[in-house]
Amino acid sequence: AGASKCGARIRWLAGVLLVARGFLSMSSTRIPPEPPLPKTLRTRTPKERKPSIYDEEEPRPRARQTVAQRQRDAQEALGGDSVMGRCGGALTLIELRDTLGWFLYPVSVVDVPDYTDIVTEPMDFSTIRKKLNGDKYGDDPHNFADDVRKVYQNAVVYNWSPDHQCHQAARQGLSEFERIFEKVLLPASSVSKGRKRVAGSMGGSEEGGGGRRGGGPTKPRRTSPR
Repeated sequence: AGASKCGARIRWLAGVLLVARGFLSMSSTRIPPEPPLPKTLRTRTPKERKPSIYDEEEPRPRARQTVAQRQRDAQEALGGDSVMGRCGGALTLIELRDTLGWFLYPVSVVDVPDYTDIVTEPMDFSTIRKKLNGDKYGDDPHNFADDVRKVYQNAVVYNWSPDHQCHQAARQGLSEFERIFEKVLLPASSVSKGRKRVAGSMGGSEEGGGGRRGGGPTKPRRTSPR
């Protein structure tokens, strides 16, 4: 009995030694903590501010004009001295007529695959605007008018049915353009005289009707009955 007790005690001590050796080996292989980073690397550097369109040294974006404002500007350009400036005013007026966007931009061959098979020389208002701004027409308003007519003629050719909405819009637009283009072809002297005549009539009305400088209304002239 004494020998068995002694053997059990020896086995218990051996187990304690094994557990202690395991703890010692784990503590010896533990990864040491990383040293703290320097303060210079922890500080956040602010990013450089990019220039904004709202800076004082840069102009603010121009507000989009209303239809009424564009019409007034177009009418004013149509009465200007430059013949190509009058062409720009005429183009704006016919652009404003195209509320459904039939003629504003090029026809997409993805949406209309056979368009280029029928229309050999496509044209649209945005292309005319680019050519006008790039002085592609020079000082000849007739070249400008030919491209505008081509826009409407292409629409009539492709949409051949008179009942088609685009066909009808093209014929009405062409008729309106020809009426506007007559003002474009007016000589500069005629345009200047017309503007002076309008200004003179406005000045007379502001002075009190009939050009009287007193500012009050003129007395009605008495007439004898017949």
